Amino acid sequence: MNQPPRRSIVREGEFHEGDAGGSNNERMTSSDSISPIGAREFNSASIAEERSPMTPMLIDEFLPVYDRSMHHHIEIDAPPEKVYPVVRQLDLTGAYVFRVLVWLRSVPALLQGRQPLGFTLEDLERLGLIRLGEASPHELVLGFVGKLWTTTGDFQKLEPSQFREFATPGYAKVVWNFTLRQSVDGRTHLATESRVQCLDEASRRKFQRYFFFMGPVSSQTRRSALRALKRQAEG
Repeated sequence: MNQPPRRSIVREGEFHEGDAGGSNNERMTSSDSISPIGAREFNSASIAEERSPMTPMLIDEFLPVYDRSMHHHIEIDAPPEKVYPVVRQLDLTGAYVFRVLVWLRSVPALLQGRQPLGFTLEDLERLGLIRLGEASPHELVLGFVGKLWTTTGDFQKLEPSQFREFATPGYAKVVWNFTLRQSVDGRTHLATESRVQCLDEASRRKFQRYFFFMGPVSSQTRRSALRALKRQAEG
């Protein structure tokens, strides 16, 4: 009997909604070997409960190897069939922390006379966000390629097939998914994971410097987005 191919996975600095915001900074390769590399700890058992490493997900098809990941989740008083259309529309106008970060990102564009960033999935797709795949009503995967550490972001306009093959040094590939799971009480467990893969050592160093300052802010934007989606789905 043929064995399924082993995926090479690298995780570094994972975060959960409800945790203290720390990271375990563990590097895991081939899905089951763990080598700690120091830094702060957090309750890694919560990850095992939320997602088994063997659980197949679309995000694994687009970025199975990565340098850093972030996890957040929230409980919503509505079934997945009602929540998924809200997630798919992804209107983050009511995500106030997200709006502040987008506004700050828009300042260089405004100074250069270009159109500012928007707050909906349609707006973000014009910027370079890609709808990579979906499995309704369980998972939606988005992604983009750019230079997050620059003022403009240098986002690349790509098709999903081009995203898979993109390997130009100096850039980072980012995937962002939403997964929905129905709880025993009928509510929806909405989780999001963000993964970043830097395509060479120079971009990796630049991203690490960027993330040192922007990591906590990035985490807050995801929490803000989840709270906004919860309000819409329960409204």
